[in-house]
Amino acid sequence: MHLLAFPVGAAVAALLYLERTRALYPLIVIFTALVVQTRFSTGRTQNYLLSLTTIMAAAVGIEILGMVLEPKIHESVEDGLWEPRLVVGWGPQRPGPFRASRSLNGRKVYDVTYTIDSNLNRQTLAGEAGKGISVFGDSFIFGEGLEDRQTIPQQLANLQQRRSPIYNLGFPAYNPAHALARLQSGIVDRILSNTRVIVKFVAPWHAERTTCKAKYKDAPHYIIWKGELLYAGTCQPRPSRLYYLAMYRTFIRPRLTVVPDTDIETLVRVTQEVIRVAKGKYEVPIVIYYLRDPNYLRSTNWTDDQIMAEFGRAGARVIDYTLEDNPAYEITGDGHPTALANSIRAERLERFLQLEFSNQMTP
Repeated sequence: MHLLAFPVGAAVAALLYLERTRALYPLIVIFTALVVQTRFSTGRTQNYLLSLTTIMAAAVGIEILGMVLEPKIHESVEDGLWEPRLVVGWGPQRPGPFRASRSLNGRKVYDVTYTIDSNLNRQTLAGEAGKGISVFGDSFIFGEGLEDRQTIPQQLANLQQRRSPIYNLGFPAYNPAHALARLQSGIVDRILSNTRVIVKFVAPWHAERTTCKAKYKDAPHYIIWKGELLYAGTCQPRPSRLYYLAMYRTFIRPRLTVVPDTDIETLVRVTQEVIRVAKGKYEVPIVIYYLRDPNYLRSTNWTDDQIMAEFGRAGARVIDYTLEDNPAYEITGDGHPTALANSIRAERLERFLQLEFSNQMTP
């Protein structure tokens, strides 16, 4: 019967894996099976199994350490905020308030309410006179972890005394491909027909979203084929099976940030197409609000200055979103911008708009 110890253990471990239990449990089962198999073996077979048992013991220990050190994140958001949506893949399903909270290792990070307006965008209290400003982006523009009054679009509206409309078109996990799909499909035509300037937030790490290497399914997908940018359906990423292991998530995955040049090229081309459509189809100027991240680009032949220059050559005005390192600018335990950081960036954006588009800033 001892000859069946390892095969039986492997079968049980496979069942546990299929049930998506903690990875520690299959590892313990395999380790136990190897111990039994080794105990009743002899000679070279025993030596071979003893080596495997030692390796498995180390794997169990590292997995336990990974589980202990892995951040314990709990996020909660009311149903209806993040739901399937045509064209963009996901977004709000209905207007109204949505409570969202996040905790890290048992400590509250934030507990806020997001208000979604009748256009299914984050609410911005602003004026109705004349044409306004549409701000595209991801969670940094949406204002993840912040109250409605603390987002960049709302603080920009306040700086303008709420004279004219400000539209918050940001949503968590969006990237420039979402903006392009919205412009090409026409789903934001009504808003953009009442827009005098478009602002688009872009960061280098949007590249992994634009190329479908992030975890988000159903995002719009564009590829470069024979020099042309083509729509290629939606992203259907396949996360590594190693993600099942806490040791992989804790010790290995955070260090796997090698970015190929082609990913940055795709990000740049998609954003350039956003610029082209904004200026051609909607006949409005567009500002790229760009966050520098030289560490993300270190494995590529690209620099932040080169990327910004490409956006400028495409016809956009480019402004630097980056602030100096300061703990007060990031939500502790989350990493998204604080209300203070948004206030500084809103003021920077307002000064830029007044300087570059003084004739268009009057409603």
